[in-house]
Amino acid sequence: MSLSESASVEADAAQLDAFLASFDDLTADGRDHSALEQRLERFLAGARAETSGRRVVMITSGGTTVPLEKNCVRSIDNFSSGTRGAWSCEEFLERHEGYDVLFLTRGGSAQPFVSDFQEVLFSEEREDPTYLHGCVDKVMRYCHGPRFLRVEFTTVFEYLHLMRMVSKHLRPLGSRVMVYLAAAVSDFYVPADRLPMNKIQSRDRVTGDLALEKTPKALGVMRHRWLPEAMMVSFKLETDESILIDKARAAARLYDVDVVVANLLHTRKDVVQLVVRGQDAPIVLERAGDRRLEGKLVATLVDRHERRFVVNERELS
Repeated sequence: MSLSESASVEADAAQLDAFLASFDDLTADGRDHSALEQRLERFLAGARAETSGRRVVMITSGGTTVPLEKNCVRSIDNFSSGTRGAWSCEEFLERHEGYDVLFLTRGGSAQPFVSDFQEVLFSEEREDPTYLHGCVDKVMRYCHGPRFLRVEFTTVFEYLHLMRMVSKHLRPLGSRVMVYLAAAVSDFYVPADRLPMNKIQSRDRVTGDLALEKTPKALGVMRHRWLPEAMMVSFKLETDESILIDKARAAARLYDVDVVVANLLHTRKDVVQLVVRGQDAPIVLERAGDRRLEGKLVATLVDRHERRFVVNERELS
């Protein structure tokens, strides 16, 4: 990394720290962060053992909100149901036993093994309870075992605060970490000093423009400061096919991520393109029959992580 790039990362890190500090009162939501850090330490203990070859994937999933009041009732939401993150989580848990899964998820979004549970439960077409029992069995088997830890967020401030905290605990694992950033993070926010304390009343007339600021970018800071040895996978969602790959390549270059998963809004469940750092042509993955696309996606990323890990180990030996 050049001196100018290093200075840019330091500036981004300082801006991000100031951003999070300005919302300290909004992230003090009653959550016992010391208890969460203890849970993280227990969860990572197995992977940190000297003889362990285990890896950890941190999956972020769902959208973040931007509060419009300090005592928040109304907020700006972000489009994401969290199905890609939940389905990818299932793939890691069921088919890639060498990975422990840290699942950072938006509260109320799709969850592994039960993403369509409510729809099926009240469906008039499916009377066989076997499917529902199978979902519960998988949750008990995989999500209540030592390989899985679930942490919730709601606001963009909580999300970035958790990412910084969790990265501190993951960093000692070096290249055994994969970061799978499937969450849809708010690009804009309302600064804390512009937020009213209490709920905006429906009888009040709201005039003027809603002045939003750009959310500080954390990806470069994570890549170069928080988790410099981890395999970094980010996602790029667009609605215009003509700009998709160029935008994904620009993101890969700008933030030095290993893989950008490029997808279009209306075909995201059927096809994705992997823009790999240092590789000209994208890797196209398409859904086959009734099988979810996430099976191919996760298997491809696990294979690349294996090769990247082997190269890193050789360089260290």
